[in-house]
This record gives sequence, C-alpha cells and structure tokens, in this order.
Amino acid sequence: MTPATIGPTSRVACCCVLAAVTMACGKKTQEVPAATPPPAEHVAGSERFGWTQSASDRRELSTFRYAVYVDGARVELTDVSCEPSPVSTQFECSARLPPMSAGTHALEVAMFIVKDNGARESPRSAPLMITKAGAETTGGGR
Repeated sequence: MTPATIGPTSRVACCCVLAAVTMACGKKTQEVPAATPPPAEHVAGSERFGWTQSASDRRELSTFRYAVYVDGARVELTDVSCEPSPVSTQFECSARLPPMSAGTHALEVAMFIVKDNGARESPRSAPLMITKAGAETTGGGR
C-alpha cells in the first residue's frame, strides 16, 4: 500500500496494509520501536478516505469487502469505489468516512473475504489519526 495524506481536496487517505489474508498467516513479526505518530488531520466528516488495494484483477477485487475501525469499533464500509492504478495489480479505492462524533479518532482499515466457512479478515492498517470538526450545519432553516 502506498501512504497518502488528508488534504483540503476532500480525500482522506490512509496507509493500509491490506495484503491477502493468507499472506499474513504464520509469519512472525519483529518488535519495532514506537515512532512518534504524525499529528491528527482535520476533517469536516463528509470527506472520503482512500487506500491502494492489491488484487490480481477486478474479479479478485470484487471478492473483497472492507471494514474501518473507529477507535477500535468496527464499521463495514458500504460506499467503496475502486479504480485501476498505473500499477497493474493495484487499485485506488476510496470510501466515505463513517459517522463519528467531534474530536480526535484513530481509523484503521481492514479487508475481509466472506466464504462458506465464515469471514477471514486481514490485519488492520496502521492507525490514521483524524480530528473531526464540531457538528456540521446545513444551509436550510435559517
């Protein structure tokens, strides 16, 4: 996955480690010293966030579903859009931010596949820290 940043272009991006579920099985991880997290990005809440998803083709991609964890609480993403990238085995995906209260939140994304014997989920991505602004207002009702 390639990292990206949140910006005023209404696209929130996160560095997602959404490798094939089976690739993560049986591998041992090494202890890595904790790095200083980047500051939280500020959002209004109506933005989309994006990630790069590896898949051999659109057929394989169509079997993937996605969940976002907001402060550890799982929410399945329903408005996911993926388009081919310049790299033939990667797709640029995005989804609408899930509902969340004002304040700072940690977002983590995971890919999952539902099969006859249940769902298999990838490890979660590195957390993306965002700060959602206060309640959104609409133009009507003044």
